[in-house]
Amino acid sequence: MKTFTGAMTGLLIFLGGASAHAALLEGQSVYFQFADADLDFFGTPSIEGNTLTFDFSDIYTASPSTPQREVLEFQVVAKSGFQINNFHLSEGGDYSLSGKNSSVAASSRLRLDDFTNDELFRESSEKSFRLGAAGGEKSGSWSAVFDQSITLSEELDVLLTTMLWANPAGPNGEARIDLSSISVTIGSILAGGEPAPVPLPAAVWLLGSGLAGLTGVAARKNQARC
Repeated sequence: MKTFTGAMTGLLIFLGGASAHAALLEGQSVYFQFADADLDFFGTPSIEGNTLTFDFSDIYTASPSTPQREVLEFQVVAKSGFQINNFHLSEGGDYSLSGKNSSVAASSRLRLDDFTNDELFRESSEKSFRLGAAGGEKSGSWSAVFDQSITLSEELDVLLTTMLWANPAGPNGEARIDLSSISVTIGSILAGGEPAPVPLPAAVWLLGSGLAGLTGVAARKNQARC
């Protein structure tokens, strides 16, 4: 398990539910809420301030028959006294190519649902990367960046879909592309004055006692999408 960093950040609470478990990770002025199964698959991210970062070493493709598709969904919930005013996400990785006509490609699609302002299913345009080798060898990195201003929200639902393709060509052709990191930074402002500081043990208790409210929000979201 990776180590969390930052003052009063990195608090990881696993919350029981009827059909699934959820985990809340604490940032400086927001909480990040994940399904337990997603953290089991993607690993535990690091947190510093309001920046959450996943680092990977085993998400890649090197064959045209096995394209890689990754879907990451989570919620961002503002702490009491704060509102979200900006969302920034970047992801990327490395690639290598050899042989004429070999190629690699990646695509990223982000969807943000702002439940505070009823701005649902606001979907970004797709970010794409593609490179082919015209003989010889090539290697480098690829990236996709999303930056979205938010109209003072208290909760966002984030859905990121990433696709990776690799197509080695020729008898000695090779192609490989990976996803090595995803980083999310949340901008926030004070709303209604500076909130009173809460000691860590009390914060842990408050986080647990707030499960019913967060679970209710999740249930309403699921009903809205049905």
